[in-house]
This record gives sequence, structure tokens and C-alpha cells, in this order.
Amino acid sequence: MAKKRIGLIHYTYPPVIGGVEKVIFDHAQLFSRYDYDVTVFAGEGHSDNPKVKLKIIPEFKSLRVADPDLFEKTLNEDVFPDEFTRFSEKILKKIYKEFEGIDVFIIHNVLNLTLNLCLNRALSEYIKKHPNKKFIGWMHDIALSPERKKKKFTNPAIDQMIYQPVENVKYVGISNFLKERLSEEFGFPTKSMTIVSNGIDLNTFLGLHPVTQKIIKYHKIFLYDYLIFYSGKVLKFKNVDIIVNIVSELKKQAKNPLMVISGKDSPHNININYMQEIKSLIKQLKLEKNVVFIEDEIEEKSNGESFEVVKDFYRLADIVINLSGFENFGLPLIEAGVNKTPLIVNDLNVFKEIDNVNIHFVDIDNESPAQIASKIRLIIEGNQQIGFFRKIKKNFNLEKIFVEKIIPLLEK
Repeated sequence: MAKKRIGLIHYTYPPVIGGVEKVIFDHAQLFSRYDYDVTVFAGEGHSDNPKVKLKIIPEFKSLRVADPDLFEKTLNEDVFPDEFTRFSEKILKKIYKEFEGIDVFIIHNVLNLTLNLCLNRALSEYIKKHPNKKFIGWMHDIALSPERKKKKFTNPAIDQMIYQPVENVKYVGISNFLKERLSEEFGFPTKSMTIVSNGIDLNTFLGLHPVTQKIIKYHKIFLYDYLIFYSGKVLKFKNVDIIVNIVSELKKQAKNPLMVISGKDSPHNININYMQEIKSLIKQLKLEKNVVFIEDEIEEKSNGESFEVVKDFYRLADIVINLSGFENFGLPLIEAGVNKTPLIVNDLNVFKEIDNVNIHFVDIDNESPAQIASKIRLIIEGNQQIGFFRKIKKNFNLEKIFVEKIIPLLEK
């Protein structure tokens, strides 16, 4: 089945700065990433993405900017002035031409604000005449008085226009708080309103490498309870087997952890069987879905990709672990510190030389994997910043919201 052709509508589009503009921009990029034919209709803006078409219709801009005199007349007179009707008809003629070929329109804010009521009128007329098309009214804001109450207009037609639903429009609200306000304060019927929260496109916001993005998507990394990162090769003295056993113990403690390992065996490693031992241990403990080797995801000629992906996982991890039996320094500790990621390491004097206050130490000779697993749980669960980041990765990751909530809206 062919994918729906999408039209996003707002007054303006980036580089115009604004929260709604940023949301529309992120949505447009995701539609293009998922191979939808997407067009943005706005009064001003610019698109650098060749897969996101931008149709500039100057009349879409706020009347405050485009025609301040008409803006004042429209809001303050008993009836709409003649100029209002003429301007609405002008917009309607343009959108009949430009909207041809679009299957689903997502109208951000316009239907419930007073910034350009001529555009409201034109869109309402177009919607009425096209019952075969799908229209989604995406509500970020609502027109309010300075006291945050329902506005009182001299012209009752405005009240009808922005405080009553437009027939054949499916409404989406960005929070339950907004939904309750609409229902209680304005009497807006919200029974069938869908809530789709705003989110953040972690890939672009954090500038994640394409290989990192591929790993996240393929392994569904953000769905795991804990993301543990080990940066180093799989060598005997690094005690990677203990780390694998800790992951197993976390699973026994009713958690679903994922350990990401940056390296594999070293070309200088004299114990060439250790990597096989680790893989056998992973299989024996049924952790195949709980351990990811970055080097398995990168082609041999990576041209520095590995280092970029490692940097990403320092930032994405909930905790960095290093249980080496000995070291002459401890560069991964500094790398984790730069990224403000919590650290749990073996009790080595050389590590304490780097810092003995802000790092969590364990004694692998006297503490079992189960005990260390419990410590990791306490560290992660007791850190509000880690908890909030985990929640963002799970609940406010825009790509997840897009796949689970926005795409189904197009098909309902």
C-alpha cells in the first residue's frame, strides 16, 4: 500500500525560532526519514532537506505581521470586515491549488488561535469541501485572556471559530493538562482527542553518528531498563567475564539490562581464547539480547567511526563500568567524567589517583557479581538525573513517539 502524502501547516517554519516551529521541523524530518512524501505549507521559512518540500504561502503568516490593521479590525469589530472576506478568499484559492495531491493534513495550532483568522476561515472551508481527505488539528496552545481564561470577543463568530471543533478534524493535544483545560475552561469536546506529547529527536539533538543510530534502532536500545557501557577490549585482565555475570545478576533481580562493549579481542592478545570464552558465557547465561559489541556493527574499514560511536555511548549510558585487575592509568574514567556519566570501577590505587570521591568503587576479590549488581541498581535508581534521562529515552524519544503514535494516526 502506498504511503500517505503528508502536508504540515503552520504560520512559519524554521529558521523562524519558536517551539511549535521546532516540533514541525522535527516531525518533517522524521516523515522524510521514513520515506513519506512530506510538504510543509508556511508563510515563511527555509528547508535544507531535499526530501522535505516547503511551499511558502505569504498569506499564512500572522496578520499581526502581514496586515496589522486587518488584524485589529478582525478581533475588535462586531462583524468581520469586507477585507477579511477578500483575504480569506485569496488564501482559499491558493490552497486549492497548492493542496492538490496531499492525503493527510496536520494543522499545527492554526485552528485554535487568532493570529490569522482569515487562514482559519479558508482552512475550515477547504476541510468542509474535502471529506475524502484526512485532517488533524494539532493543538499546542489555545487563545487565552491575560488571566489565562477563555477570551471574550465582540464578534461571536470568532468564539465559534476557535473554541468549537471543526467537523471532519481529528484533534491531537500535547498533554493531558491541555486536554483538561480545553474541556473544563472552554467546553471543548475532548472525549476522542488523542494525546501525543512533544519529544526530542535524540539522534539530531545529540548529533549521534549514523552507526550509533543504526545500533539503537536495530537493538531497540532505549527500551532496556539499564544501559551499561564498557569501553575497552575483551582481555583477560579486564575481567569482562565478571561484567557479563553482573548483567546476568541484574536480570535475576527483575531488571532488563543491556551492556554495550566497545571493543573485541586485541590483535596483540596472547590469550586468543578469551573472546570465545566470553561469547560462550553470554550464550550459556542466555544474554544474547543483553550484550552488544560495537565492533560487530562496524565495517572493517571504519575510518574512525568506532571512536565516534564510543563517544556517543559514553553520553547515552546510564553507567560506565571498568573492573580491570590492573591498569597504569584509566583513560575511560576521564572519558566518562567528561560526559558526566556515573562510574563503577574496581578498587585500584591508580583509579583513586584520578579521583577517590566521585567514582563508585567495588572490590571484585571480595564482592560477588550479585552484590555488584545490587550496587549498580542503587547507583542508577538513586540518581535523579540518570532517572530523568532514562525516562526521556523511553518516553520522550521523538522517533519512538513517531512510530508508536503519529504513524498510526495517519491510518486510523
